Amino acid sequence: MKNKIYIFIIAFILIFSTTLGSASLKNKSYSNIKMFKLIKCLGLYSPRVILKNEKLLKLNSKQIEQIEREILSHEKFIIKNRADIKILELELVFLLSQEPVNRKIITEKLRNNGTLKTESFLKRLKHLFSIKDILSEKQRGVLIQSLKTER
Repeated sequence: MKNKIYIFIIAFILIFSTTLGSASLKNKSYSNIKMFKLIKCLGLYSPRVILKNEKLLKLNSKQIEQIEREILSHEKFIIKNRADIKILELELVFLLSQEPVNRKIITEKLRNNGTLKTESFLKRLKHLFSIKDILSEKQRGVLIQSLKTER
């Protein structure tokens, strides 16, 4: 009987995740485009794009070092955050396979998962604003102009 319940739960999770995956791809691409436009309107660009245009922007060694330090710090955070999210997801799968299912703990884990994902998004925005602050106003203008002419 327990094997049938486990199989049912695993099948349910697989079906549910595939359904969400295919449905969210359409919405995800739309929301990614929307978010990209918002970030672009704020004048936020990837630090890798900035470093790629290092000569054009005439970045000094201090600016390059600050950008690289910011990239490293952000990458460390992302690795830790993604690991925490994966661990929470594994715990959720384990809790769903328990008999009886404790809804209170599952709800708590889902909230924690959402908090981690929100924290990751906010950290990304903070990271991009930090990179923007490293550049001078003139360098930001040059970057925007160069990216416009590349299109």
